[in-house]
Amino acid sequence: MTFASHGAGATAFLSLNDLQATLGDEHTMPISVGPLEVTADSPTSAYYFAGIHAAHPGVRGDVDGSAWMQMRLDFHSWVTWSSASGFQLIGFDMRPYYNENDNGSISSDFGETIFYETDTGENGSFKLSDSNASSFIGLMFNAPVHSITFSSLDLLNTTNGNGSSWFGVDNLHVFATAAPVPEPASLAMLLAGLGTVGLLARRRRAG
Repeated sequence: MTFASHGAGATAFLSLNDLQATLGDEHTMPISVGPLEVTADSPTSAYYFAGIHAAHPGVRGDVDGSAWMQMRLDFHSWVTWSSASGFQLIGFDMRPYYNENDNGSISSDFGETIFYETDTGENGSFKLSDSNASSFIGLMFNAPVHSITFSSLDLLNTTNGNGSSWFGVDNLHVFATAAPVPEPASLAMLLAGLGTVGLLARRRRAG
């Protein structure tokens, strides 16, 4: 399932491949990504490209793959995606931070909770994958919103707590409007696992 069956009006699909950069390149905020303006509470702390290389996604400590855009949410920090024209549906692939250290130990942001809130007050949360794998998140709102802000409450000295939640974003869908649906004001769908993402990707390519 993709948003193609629900969306109407201005539509954007971004593989982010045109935004490829050298591994670790940072970009000063704000920056435009398709129809969205990306801002954060720090000019460089919440955004850079992971780049593409032969290593398995994540093994170097950064989200890697198909030009994943790294979201770096430190405790009580935020990243906002906004659009002057508004949007009612938004969805993207995501992958949590994962690092295999030289001594064989592993650090990750598996299973951490990401919070979101729109400019109209709709809010909720979703969890990152529990493994070094991609998942898909889709958010649909009762009416168009103009911004959505992501934040993390990850605490130090808790299970997997390192004071930050990092994850990568790719294959971004943005729809300006949606057909009326009987669901509640906001709907969050989390489809975990590489198999699901692979199916989505095949359907996108077929379309």
